[in-house]
Amino acid sequence: MNIYNSLVYVFKHTFEFADGPAESRRSVYWWFVLAVSILFKICYRISPVLGGALGLIVFLPNVSAIMRRLKYLNIEPYLAWLTYVPIINLIVLVWMIRTKPEVA
Repeated sequence: MNIYNSLVYVFKHTFEFADGPAESRRSVYWWFVLAVSILFKICYRISPVLGGALGLIVFLPNVSAIMRRLKYLNIEPYLAWLTYVPIINLIVLVWMIRTKPEVA
């Protein structure tokens, strides 16, 4: 998975919640975060309004990507909304850094 493919994957699967969010491996999520961070930095340098617009555009795809990542880790995906609560968001970040637990 590369940076372009992860962007395409995240935007393509943003609204797929029929059976809960699809799963997402670590590389998909972190490539997406890197791409959005770079794009945000560039857009914000050009114009703060443009950076804000990008933030609004990627809001739902980001929440969806976090949900898919948590589902992949066998954690309740709807806890992704906790990333917007100060301090508690650090717990979600630690969960997303982990690798998938091995099943005995």
